[in-house]
Amino acid sequence: MYVTFQEDLDYLVDDLLAQEERQYAIKAFKSGSKDVMVASGVASKGLDFNEIQHVIIFTMPKEIEDYVHQIGRTGRSGKTGIATTFVNMNTPEQTLLDLKYLLIEAGQKQASMLITSIIPLTINLPGCHRS
Repeated sequence: MYVTFQEDLDYLVDDLLAQEERQYAIKAFKSGSKDVMVASGVASKGLDFNEIQHVIIFTMPKEIEDYVHQIGRTGRSGKTGIATTFVNMNTPEQTLLDLKYLLIEAGQKQASMLITSIIPLTINLPGCHRS
């Protein structure tokens, strides 16, 4: 599970872990003795785990590239997985638009709020012109 803001991490995890506790948590997750890990978005670029089947993004990053790094944790070695992302009214419209196009480009299912959102989706097909 990824969070963008420290407040969200504090909400999900009572106390911040000391470095030694972080290392223990990473080792336990890698060994399979723990099957859930809560991390900041920094972990999406700095840590590498195999066999992740489901990523939950509690706070949608503002930059779509960060989002791609986070969901990419499930796509290692040609494997696929599930990414669940929470968005809310504080998610910038540009981020939602980027997410919408990313999902379309990847042929992925979109939440109804993206399909029916006020954000227009314009696809210019060859031979079609807008008036």
